[in-house]
Order: sequence, then C-alpha cells, then structure tokens
Amino acid sequence: MWVIVLPKFLVAPIWIILTFKYQPWRMTQSLTFAKGRKITSFASRVLGIELLSIFQETWIILLIGRFLSV
Repeated sequence: MWVIVLPKFLVAPIWIILTFKYQPWRMTQSLTFAKGRKITSFASRVLGIELLSIFQETWIILLIGRFLSV
C-alpha cells in the first residue's frame, strides 16, 4: 500500500520546492484572508480531483492485492 501512496506524498513537495527555486516570478501583493480563503477553496478542489484520480488509477491494484495476496 505504501508503494502507491508514498510517491504521491514525495512528488508534491519536491515539485513545489523546485518550482519555487527556478521560477523567477514572485507574488508582489500581500495575502489577505479573503484571498487566502479563495485560494484554499480552489486548492481543496484540486486536491479532491487528485485524490479521486489516484483512487481511480489504483483501486483495481488494491482489490487484486487484497483478494490474491498470500
């Protein structure tokens, strides 16, 4: 199970760090509570889609592992 989950948790932070390091653009305005709530709302939807995508890609592997494991 961790073989499926662990890479998903490792890729996102690495991607964020590398993007932040090599992308010259930086935010110039301060982040207000209303803007933060808007960003969080959008990010939660993106996270939900990513989780559904991961589940859709791996559910058959999990079922086969569950019923055919030794």
